[in-house]
Amino acid sequence: MWHPNQHSEPLRGSASRGPKSLGRLGFEALEIRAMLSADALTSDLVEFSKAAAGSVGGGYTPAEIRTAYGFNNVSFGSTAANGAGQTIAIIDAYNDPNIASDLATFDAQFGIAAPASLKVVNQSGGSNLPGTDSSGGWEVETALDVEWAHAIAPAANILLVEANNDSDSNLFGAVNYAREQAGVSVISMSWGSDDNAVYASSDQSLAAQYLVTPAGHQGITFVAAAGDTGVAEFPSTSPNVLAVGGTDLYLNSSGSISSETYWTPQTIDGVAYSGGGGVSKEFSGRVVPDVSYDAGVSYDVYDSFSGGGGWITVGGTSAGSPQWAGLVAVADQGRVLAGQTTLNGATQTISALHSASSSDFNTITGGTTDTTGLGSPKANLLIPYLASYGSSTTTPTPTPTAPAAPASASAAAGSSSSVTVTWSTSTGATGYDLYEVENGKDVLISTYAAGTTSAVVNGLSASTSYTFQVAAYNSGGTSGAVSAQVTTPAAAVTVTAPQSFKVSATSSTTATLSWQAVSGATGYQVYQWNGSVGVLIGNLPAGSSSLNVSGLAAGSTQYFYVSAYNATSSASTAWVSVVMPAAATTSTLTAPVLTATATSNTTGRLSWTASPGATGYDIYYMKGGQTASLGSVGGGTTAVSISGMAPGTTYEFLVLAYNSTSQASSKWTM
Repeated sequence: MWHPNQHSEPLRGSASRGPKSLGRLGFEALEIRAMLSADALTSDLVEFSKAAAGSVGGGYTPAEIRTAYGFNNVSFGSTAANGAGQTIAIIDAYNDPNIASDLATFDAQFGIAAPASLKVVNQSGGSNLPGTDSSGGWEVETALDVEWAHAIAPAANILLVEANNDSDSNLFGAVNYAREQAGVSVISMSWGSDDNAVYASSDQSLAAQYLVTPAGHQGITFVAAAGDTGVAEFPSTSPNVLAVGGTDLYLNSSGSISSETYWTPQTIDGVAYSGGGGVSKEFSGRVVPDVSYDAGVSYDVYDSFSGGGGWITVGGTSAGSPQWAGLVAVADQGRVLAGQTTLNGATQTISALHSASSSDFNTITGGTTDTTGLGSPKANLLIPYLASYGSSTTTPTPTPTAPAAPASASAAAGSSSSVTVTWSTSTGATGYDLYEVENGKDVLISTYAAGTTSAVVNGLSASTSYTFQVAAYNSGGTSGAVSAQVTTPAAAVTVTAPQSFKVSATSSTTATLSWQAVSGATGYQVYQWNGSVGVLIGNLPAGSSSLNVSGLAAGSTQYFYVSAYNATSSASTAWVSVVMPAAATTSTLTAPVLTATATSNTTGRLSWTASPGATGYDIYYMKGGQTASLGSVGGGTTAVSISGMAPGTTYEFLVLAYNSTSQASSKWTM
């Protein structure tokens, strides 16, 4: 059975398309292919992310893709190149009940006119449509296919044929119905299965029976996604089918292509994803893909059916198949205008593309042609080529006219002596002239090729206002100019390192850092060595000249330095060390053991054991229930004589040992 693959990715930035980092995947379980063959099949849809309620997804828009690939620079004389008169058939499984309203929402968002017609039928052409996909995956696929085929060929008719389910018999039954319908000139199939020699016989039979233009019918081009798992897929491997591989497309701020690389493999949940391609095992000598298209950077799609509904971003080779179908439909429009028949994919389209000049395609960097084929289209070159293929006459083109001036220009100072001038692209321009206005006159600085949208002007004066002008040109003439003004900043001030940097310990755990303030500095950063790297411990404003640092280890050696800085420069002191004092020590005294001895009826002797560390002893006696002091002796004294006692009277004595941090007393002794 044929089933959609989906995963999520962060959205692109607003100004340019940088490399993407994929998020977690939410893949649908693969089902087993039934009826006509028996290998596992997947569709080639990649769902990147859902937008917040009420907002657009943030992927590429139709205008961005049409500009990047050159669709907006194509016409047939005075006739718009929009696929008028052609019918694109799209084959998907299950029913998307919201496709008509979703397409209308998509068109309203991006200012696209409704298609000439949108017709939705079941695989036999009836109005009794199949049930929906419980996973919602095929509804996302349908929204992608219909909306983006229409974005590329907005005036073409859309015939959506919905198979009963994703089995071979039903999907190819839908293909068979579509190819028999009058007016159909392109059929898009964004699904496939791994090309496997085991199924060569059955897939060759499918290709021979269903992937050819019926006798008596106008030419039909069959287009299929080459796959998202790095290997070639059927039906794209059929020599009757135009196979579309995948790329990563990056645009610059003006909307032109910054670079386009092969779809870099991305491993998620243990599965590697990238554009499919390689030598077919089922069709001898067939190598796919034929061509490629952006797959790894997302597109905006509106799908109100699946997962809560709304704007999502979607990619994969599924995105390339309907857009190449749109390109072929536009070329077929040109052929009909020139009195020719529509292209037959098996005998004309594929051979025509492989015979085209390499300059008609964007060069893809990285990977091999086994993943990107001939490259992505330069539609403004390929469409006229295909429209006139096989004819001695060429498609009429308008007489060249001068392009319009760039819509906008801006200038930004990069330094006190340099400015970057940036301008928007001008449709039809083959280059741009950049001028500086000096004393009321335009002085040409340089000329730039088409695709260039910025230039750096050096050698300017500080604190000076400048005016620049940009004009577009082609073989038809030069446009008017658009202006940009800028004032260069004052020359940069280079700061010097702080002087007289000192570190002083103010206790065993705190230190004071001091230095002289530096002229031109806008701040100071203080760093402390942590044993392996310098760690920023303070960022102080201009004028600061000291910092107190606490929480240091007593007895340790600490290292610090200070860096003065401003917007353009910085300068640092050398490392300065300080040895932190040891912490104050405290000792616990032992209590003296006191002995009292009467030496007469009025005298006595007190002696006690020494208390190490004692600096003195206080001697007390008990008198009338009150404690009274007899005095103090030094730390080296351990005995005294007592006189003046009353005969026949009992006395109690106590000795207290002490120093600066502690004390201890003996017991009362008689």
